[in-house]
Amino acid sequence: YPDSDVYRQRLAELRAVQGLGAAPDPVAAILIDADKLRDSLKNDPASAAKVAQFIEDRAASIKPDPRLFGAMVNAWIAAGQRDKASAAIQRGLLALPDDATLKMISVQLTTDDPVDAQVAVIEQSSEPPFEKALGKYTVLKAAGRNDKAAVELDAMRKLDPESKKLLEIDFLESIGRRDLEAADKLVEKAVRTNADSFEGKTYRARVAGAKGDNAAAISLMQEVLSAGAAQPETWRLLGRFQMAAGRPGEAVSSY
Repeated sequence: YPDSDVYRQRLAELRAVQGLGAAPDPVAAILIDADKLRDSLKNDPASAAKVAQFIEDRAASIKPDPRLFGAMVNAWIAAGQRDKASAAIQRGLLALPDDATLKMISVQLTTDDPVDAQVAVIEQSSEPPFEKALGKYTVLKAAGRNDKAAVELDAMRKLDPESKKLLEIDFLESIGRRDLEAADKLVEKAVRTNADSFEGKTYRARVAGAKGDNAAAISLMQEVLSAGAAQPETWRLLGRFQMAAGRPGEAVSSY
């Protein structure tokens, strides 16, 4: 990625760390010096607090930057001084009230439950309502909080009942609870709306697999791949059906 500013910035930082060039900006210079100080104090029990104070002192002389406030928080947390970490993030939000990263850190500091923290961060984001509900559903479902996930699913259904993302979720939910009759109806909708851009074949394949017809599932996925699908998930899906069909050699190639 020769034209990527992000990669150029990171390369310059790595060169500075190795002593092969100057830091690309004042913030990077402070963070590099903080890392060097941390290394020099590795046998000092108070090293984290000293590093945190070093960052705070140096940060006072330059324009506020979320990277510095994040580094302060991490160092104060490592020092076991959560109150100073909270004070640092509040100063950051006072200087940069619209910064999404600082808002996220603030929520994480004030919420003991990591799942609730993730949900709160999503709620505070600037994403559209449907995407917020989708994000919260995903987090809650992964955490096994199915009742709360169902609330977000209902919200998505009210916001955009024809969403392809909602169709996918409803389909996976029906497969998960082995309601294959409901899954079949959703397959019909997927075919009718071409929800997967492959005439609903990925949906048909998954229902076939759920019914134990792995041969049909494999055939359908091979048709999808022949039609031009190259996403890793498509290959993994084929591999899953090949493994279920007792064809591990083919499955390894697909994975």
